[in-house]
Amino acid sequence: VEQDIEKVSDAVTEAEPAVAKAEESGKAIKEAMAAEAPDVPAIEKAVEDLSGEVNTAKEGLAAVRAKVTELGAMELEVDLKPFLAGEVKKLELKVTGLDTRLVTVCSMLERGRAFLAQQAAAELAKLKIEAGKLLRSKKLSP
Repeated sequence: VEQDIEKVSDAVTEAEPAVAKAEESGKAIKEAMAAEAPDVPAIEKAVEDLSGEVNTAKEGLAAVRAKVTELGAMELEVDLKPFLAGEVKKLELKVTGLDTRLVTVCSMLERGRAFLAQQAAAELAKLKIEAGKLLRSKKLSP
C-alpha cells in the first residue's frame, strides 16, 4: 500500500513542473501586455504556446487525479482504511493546489486572448478609417 501511495505521490510531484512552466509563460504574457508598446505578434505566439502548455498540464493533472481516485478505491483491511483515506486526502489537496494554480494561468490565457482580440478590433477600426479617407479623397478629386 505504501508503495502505491509513493507512486501516486511521485506522479503528483511530476505534474508540478508543467504547471510551473505554464505559470512562467502566463507571467511573460502579462508583462508583454503591460509594455508601453506591446509586440502583438510575440504575444500571439506566447498565447499559442501557453495554450499548449495549459492543455499538457490539464492532461497531466487529469491523469494524476485518476490515479488518486483509483488509490482511494483500493480494497484494504479495515484497520488500514483510515491510513489510506488520510494519504489520499493529502494527495487530493496537492492536486487541488496545482489545479488552482492552473486556473490562474487559464485566466491569464483568456486575458491574453481578449487583449489580442481588442488589438485586432483596434487595427480593423483604424483600417476602416483609412479606407474611408481614401474613398472620400478619390470621390472629391476630378
